[in-house]
Amino acid sequence: TFQVSPPAPRYAKADSLHYYDRLVAALKTLPGVAGVGLTSGPPFGGETVRFTSRFSARQSTSMPAGELLSGEFSQVDAGYFDALGASFAAGRAFTDADNEQAPGVAILNEAAARAFWPGESAFGRTVMWNGPLAVVGVVRDLRNVRRDLPAQPALYLSTKQQLWSTMTVVVRCDDDP
Repeated sequence: TFQVSPPAPRYAKADSLHYYDRLVAALKTLPGVAGVGLTSGPPFGGETVRFTSRFSARQSTSMPAGELLSGEFSQVDAGYFDALGASFAAGRAFTDADNEQAPGVAILNEAAARAFWPGESAFGRTVMWNGPLAVVGVVRDLRNVRRDLPAQPALYLSTKQQLWSTMTVVVRCDDDP
């Protein structure tokens, strides 16, 4: 992993998206690279780069309306979960179509899905974080802070819809990097 921050005066948001797209595409062409993704909060990056937020769900079957769930929060691109070797319990990863012109989307981990809809599917439901977000995927739980702690609820947003200026690039290699 490594962090990248395009210079703000030179790169407006649209230019930053293009910059990151070019960077990811270039890294994917390197020999031995099996996956590349972007995130605002890398796994095992320490508490200083892990972000938490509070979000709610529409029609939760286990929590009162408007009650907020605390959980991990990350902005990730379409290749992030593949770069980690993560699998989906339901739905899909983000795509390039999940951009600013499209309705808001989110991916939850299984811990967040269980908190809102125990024993039910979260796919296609709605979570609330700065407005409604359609749940397009439920990723299997990832332990992002320490391997010996259970996974915490997590909300993932598409970098095409929300992008921070500094992102972490995650590269998975088939060979010795």
